[in-house]
Amino acid sequence: MTRKEKSDMGSKIKRIFCDFPVIAGSTVFANTLSPLPTVSDRPAWKEAQSHPAWETVMELAEQQRVRKLEAPFPYYLDYRKTGDRQSYEKRLNAIRGFGPLTAAYCATRDKKWLAPIEERIRLLLDLPTWVLPTHYTPLDCHTGKTDVIDINAAAVAAELSMLLYLLGDDLDQDLAGKLKDELIRRIVIPWEQVMAGNHYIYDWMERKDNWNAVCIGGCARTFLMLDIATERKERLLKFALRKLANYLEGFGTDGYCSEGINYWYFGYGHFLQLAECIKRCNGKNLLELLPGAKSAAAFPERILIVPGCYPAYADTNADVRNPYFLELRDILLGKRNGFSSRFDWEKNSSLSKIVSILFVPVDEKPLEEENPDRNTVFSQAQVYVARNAEKGCLGVSFKGGNNNEFHNHNDVGSYVVAVGNIPLIPDPGTEFYTARTFSCRRYESRLIGSFGHSVPRIDGKEQTHLSGQPPTGFTGENSAPADVTAAKILRQEFTADRMSVKMDLRAPYNYIPGIKTLERNFHYEWKNGGSFTVTDFAEFEQPMSFEGAVITEGEIRDLGNFRYLISAQGKSLILEFISSEPIRYSLQTIDEKNTGNRKFGRMSFSSVGNIGKIRMEFRYTLSTAVKK
Repeated sequence: MTRKEKSDMGSKIKRIFCDFPVIAGSTVFANTLSPLPTVSDRPAWKEAQSHPAWETVMELAEQQRVRKLEAPFPYYLDYRKTGDRQSYEKRLNAIRGFGPLTAAYCATRDKKWLAPIEERIRLLLDLPTWVLPTHYTPLDCHTGKTDVIDINAAAVAAELSMLLYLLGDDLDQDLAGKLKDELIRRIVIPWEQVMAGNHYIYDWMERKDNWNAVCIGGCARTFLMLDIATERKERLLKFALRKLANYLEGFGTDGYCSEGINYWYFGYGHFLQLAECIKRCNGKNLLELLPGAKSAAAFPERILIVPGCYPAYADTNADVRNPYFLELRDILLGKRNGFSSRFDWEKNSSLSKIVSILFVPVDEKPLEEENPDRNTVFSQAQVYVARNAEKGCLGVSFKGGNNNEFHNHNDVGSYVVAVGNIPLIPDPGTEFYTARTFSCRRYESRLIGSFGHSVPRIDGKEQTHLSGQPPTGFTGENSAPADVTAAKILRQEFTADRMSVKMDLRAPYNYIPGIKTLERNFHYEWKNGGSFTVTDFAEFEQPMSFEGAVITEGEIRDLGNFRYLISAQGKSLILEFISSEPIRYSLQTIDEKNTGNRKFGRMSFSSVGNIGKIRMEFRYTLSTAVKK
């Protein structure tokens, strides 16, 4: 492609969407997000070198330049054979690391940066598929005979198409031509076949979770960056935006992300990157124009207990926060002029992120992560947050919901209690992903099943995600419809000094006969630094055992008379346990590998023998508020 053709391509990109009814309108904040400069724009890349973090970018580029790469494909089938996904993915991710290299080359045009970029392109093109081994395994994607697109293929395509756009003529022209052909073959043509009715609709096009946003976001960015006819782009992008609406519908009417905060960053993060790409092309803002986009954007602050502390519902890990996406969101919402320079650059070293940061003004304004509201209620999702503005006080989140949520855990009725920003009674979040995690054996995990949550076991049995069946030992993978396992809100009260919600929790135990009553009441009071009481009442048609549970990774000190001091990282609280029936206490360890190598204990409060009914109370207060 000649430089004139490259310039003409930029003009074409700017014209895209002008006649799109779905995104016609706003051009607010268009000046901040201008079109990205190619390597030919020497003044722009000279100015980029004055960025406060430029030295860090060059250090990362040098690390990538000297890194020894290994073809990942020989390890592709390790996941199928042993369940190990890391052997392939770590080698693939090393090859995908060309962001700092590309920035270094664009700034200097020094050939020492170009050679390792082209090496990475060749290694990626040599792969018969960009689909991960963990996805669509029955289709044998490794043979290269399928046209499957997954979240990885879409993301790789988006980065490669941006690379091709930025470097243009400076790339080896045979390699550039092959790269363009492969992007069209692997991404564009399958979409066009779907649109023509000659190909099945990819499942993620209809899904309402992160897969929709990541796949569509990556593919749509590929369409925008590729040098293809404008009319062809428009057809592809119109169809993509129609399907993207499914993702935003997944947040419901209350803006809740049932996949958890990790997958908000992942899914909505890719949505934001597409929104940025569109805004750079023509000034239109998806956050202002697509229904539900702004509501979904507010999720991190609304689910926040205190800054730095989220309830780790669903498949959330310990390291959830990425300021890049929060700042990009705020740029698109007009709340800030650009990115700060304080990022973890290794975590944000993809090409799209680096050029995104370099080509806006530097804005060191702190992120406003605090939520000034005392409570948040996600009414449709049945998720609640109570905050205490005083430093070091007690804040909570609790949930009803159902066991057919995205990245579901069997956790109806679970809760989190934090002192300051330390969750002393946490949701443990996800396990370390293996082949089991997304198979019919998912709920064997003691972190994903209800065993790893602060909810009861009845007659020795856990919650289920099915209808009339236990959660493990079945042959299918699908959950029952949401209403089959959903909590029912019996009563809720919100006043200036307290928050109280009572739920019927029988549904997630639907395979256990003889449960007449199973109610859980959550009661939070703001006075004295905050206090929280969880009360269970159960009644059975015939006597059976009942066990309450409290999950913690803190140090537990028994104070006597069922009172416990729970401490971690300089914070502590008192748990007082009360029961209407004799109880046996024990402490168990949840032996499951997780991403943060955290050690969780399960405090068990079991009835002594079978009982006909029981009432249990778990009272949480600050340790300074109770005499020891």
